[in-house]
Amino acid sequence: MKKKKWVIGLVALALIAAAVFPVRAAVREWRYQKSLALSFEMFTWNPEHVSVGLDMMCDSIDEALTAEMPVQRREALLTVYSWAEDVQEAVQEMGAYCVLYENAYHGGEYVQTMDGESRGIQGMVRLKTFLQHYVTGARDASEVAFREQLQAVKTDLQWMRGVWNGAFPDGENLSRRERVRAFAGVFSEHAPEWGRFFDALSQ
Repeated sequence: MKKKKWVIGLVALALIAAAVFPVRAAVREWRYQKSLALSFEMFTWNPEHVSVGLDMMCDSIDEALTAEMPVQRREALLTVYSWAEDVQEAVQEMGAYCVLYENAYHGGEYVQTMDGESRGIQGMVRLKTFLQHYVTGARDASEVAFREQLQAVKTDLQWMRGVWNGAFPDGENLSRRERVRAFAGVFSEHAPEWGRFFDALSQ
C-alpha cells in the first residue's frame, strides 16, 4: 500500500513538473524579451538624432549648391553622405527597438513589416550611392542635371523632416507605447509619399 502511494505521489509530482516547467520557461522568455527591449532602448531610441541629421543634410546641400570651389562642393556632399548613413542606421535601430518592444509587451500585434520604413531606408542607401561619384570627384558636381537632382533631394528631406518632427515634437514626453505608435505612424500613414521618396534619383 505504501509503495502504491509512493508511486502515485511520484507520478503526480512528474505531472506537476511537466506543467510548471513550460510555464516557467515562457515566463523567463517573456522577462528576457522585456529586458532586451529596455536595454536596447537606451542605445537606439533617439529621434532627435534623426532630426539633426535631416537639418544638417539640408544645410549641406545648400552649401554644395552655392560653393564656388570643387573641393568645398565635395566636402559639403561628403557631409550629406555621412549624415545619410547616420539617419539610415538610426531609423533601422529605432525600427528594431519597436519590434523588440512589441514582441516583449504586446506579442508583436502592432508593429509589422512596414513597407514605408523599408522605402525610407532604401532611399538613404540610394542617396549614398548617388553621391559617391560626386564625393570622389569622378563626376562633375557642377552639372545642371546633378544640381536639379540635389535640389529635389532637399525637397524630399524637408518633407521627411516635417513628418518626423511632427511625430516627435521637441519636449513632448511619450510613453514607450506611444513612441512605437508614433514611429509606426511616420511610415504607415505616409506610405504613398515614401513610395516616391528620392524618386528623382531613379531617373
